[in-house]
Amino acid sequence: MKPSGASDLMLEIPIRHRQLRAPREDRSVLFDPPAEQATALLAANREKWKALEASGDALHQQLVRLAREARSELVDQAVAYTSVYRSVATLPDGNTAPILLSGHQPNLFHPGVWLKNFALSTLGKLTGGIAINLVVDNDTLRSASIAVPRETSSDAAPDVPPQHDVTVAQVPIDTPSTEIPFEERRLQDRQLFDSFASRTGDLLAPLLPQQADDAIVHRLWPYAMAAADRAGVDGRLGLILAEARHRFEQDLGLETLELPLSVVANFDSFREFALLILTSIESFQNVYNRSLAEYRKANRIRSRSHPVPDLVVDGDWLETPFWIWTSAAPLRRRLFMRRTASGIELSDRASIREILPLERENYSASISAWKLLEARGIKIRPRALVTTMFARICLSDLFLHGIGGAKYDELTDALVRRYLRLDPPAYLTCTATTHLPVARDIESPAKISQSIASLTNLMREIHYRGERFVLLPGREAPPESAELTALARKKMMVLEAGLAAGWNRTWHEKLVQLNHSLAAGLAPHERQLAQERSQLVHALKESKVWKSREYSFVIFPSTILQEVLLDFCKRLS
Repeated sequence: MKPSGASDLMLEIPIRHRQLRAPREDRSVLFDPPAEQATALLAANREKWKALEASGDALHQQLVRLAREARSELVDQAVAYTSVYRSVATLPDGNTAPILLSGHQPNLFHPGVWLKNFALSTLGKLTGGIAINLVVDNDTLRSASIAVPRETSSDAAPDVPPQHDVTVAQVPIDTPSTEIPFEERRLQDRQLFDSFASRTGDLLAPLLPQQADDAIVHRLWPYAMAAADRAGVDGRLGLILAEARHRFEQDLGLETLELPLSVVANFDSFREFALLILTSIESFQNVYNRSLAEYRKANRIRSRSHPVPDLVVDGDWLETPFWIWTSAAPLRRRLFMRRTASGIELSDRASIREILPLERENYSASISAWKLLEARGIKIRPRALVTTMFARICLSDLFLHGIGGAKYDELTDALVRRYLRLDPPAYLTCTATTHLPVARDIESPAKISQSIASLTNLMREIHYRGERFVLLPGREAPPESAELTALARKKMMVLEAGLAAGWNRTWHEKLVQLNHSLAAGLAPHERQLAQERSQLVHALKESKVWKSREYSFVIFPSTILQEVLLDFCKRLS
C-alpha cells in the first residue's frame, strides 16, 4: 500500500556504498552527520513524524498508534527498571518530549561504543528530551572475558639484552559457557567474578604504573558486586555488568534511563509490529532479499552471509527476521512460519512447533497466545534489522548508532522505504578511538607499514636492479662502493648496447654475470635491510597490540577517559 503523497522515486532510492570508517588516531572522534547538526537532525525527524501523523494512509496510522503506545510504555518501563538500582531525575512530559535512543550488548565494550551513552545524555540535556539506552540482551555472549595487553621478556644470553614481546592476555569475568543469549546467561562463578578487578589491576600495574589505581575497573567493580548480590543466584551476567556501568555513569553526571530489549519484546505494541511482518511475510521476504542483494552489490560483498543471510523458503515454511528459543534449551535458532487454517504455525524446524491464532485485522488473539508462549519459556526475539526498524520508527525521535549499526541501517532504510512505504527517520552515527596511555609514544601501525613497504621496495630494487640503487644520487654509498659503481656503470652500458643492437645470447650472458656480481657485492647491504625489515615487522605486530581501539573501557584511567569522552560531546549542538 502506498501512502498518500509519497513519491515512488523517494521509496525506491537505490542503496549506494557509504564510506564509514572509525578514526585511527588517538583521541579522535566521528560524528556523522557532524555533531553540530545533531539537534537539527532531531528536529527534522520530528517534522517527518508530524507529517506521518497527518497521513490518511491506514498502515501509517497504525504505525502512529503503535508508536504512541510503545513510547509511553518504553518510558514507564525504563523508569521502573532504572529506579531499582539508581535514582532517576524528574523527567519531562513523555508525551511531548523527544526520545533519544541507543543500544548495545551488555558487555564491557571499548570507549568508542561507550561514547554513545555520553552523547545520549548530552543530547537529552540539550533538547529537553528523554535519553534511553537499550540493553540488547537478545544477542549472544561470545566471551566472558576482556583483553589486556602485556609485555613479556624472553631469556637471552648474559651479554645480550632480553627480547620483549607484546601479547594479549584474556582476563575472565566468569567461567566460559555455551554461546547463549545474554538474557539467559547466568553468572556462574561468583568467586571468579569478585576477583576480576584485582586480577585486571595486577596486569595493569606494569603498563600504567602511575595510573593503574585510577583504572575504571576499580570504581566499577563494587557496583558490579552489589548488582550480583541484588540479583542473587538467578542473576544474568550481562544485566549485572550493565547495571554496574549505568551506576558508574551516574557518578560521571550522565542522565539516562536503561531497559533490556527483552522487556521491549514483550510490549503489545512490539508484538503487533512483529505480526505486521509475519502476516505479510512473503512481501517482507521479497523486499528484504532484494534489498540485501542490492546492498551487497553496492558494497562489493561476495559473501552470502554478510551483512546478514537471505531469508529462505523451504517448501511451505518461510524464514522470518526473528529468533526463537526456550528457557530450557536457550540456543538461539531462526524462526520459521507457515500458514494454517487456524492461523500461523511457528517453528525452529527442530523441537518447537506452536500455533498463533489469527483473525483478519485483529491481532488480540494472536498477542494473547504469544504471551502464553512467553509464560511457558518460549522466547521470540527480533534480529538486528527488525530491532532497529522498531526502535527508529516506533520508539524514538533520534537513534544513535555506532559504525557497525550505521552500516547495517543503510539496509534498514531500504526496508523502511520499500516495506513500510515511508521516508525513514535519520540517525546519528558516533564513535571514537582512544588508545591506552602507554601507546602514546609508539609509532602507529600505518606509519610502520609504510616503512616496511619502502624497505621491501628497496630490497627488491637491490636484488633485481642493483645498478639503480648504486648510481641513484643521494643514496648512501654501500661498502666497496668504487667497485660496485664500476659494475653498475658497466651494466648500464650493456643494457644500452642491448637496446641499440638487439639482444642476443652473448649480451644475455654478460648481463647475467653482471647481475650476479652486483648481487654478491650488495648482499651485505641487503642482509642489513632484511634485518631492519624484520625488526619493523616485529614492531608492527607490537604496535597493533598497543594501538588497538578495542580494549574495554574498564582498563582506562578514569580521569583521562571521562575527560576525553565528555570533551567530544561538547561538539554536539
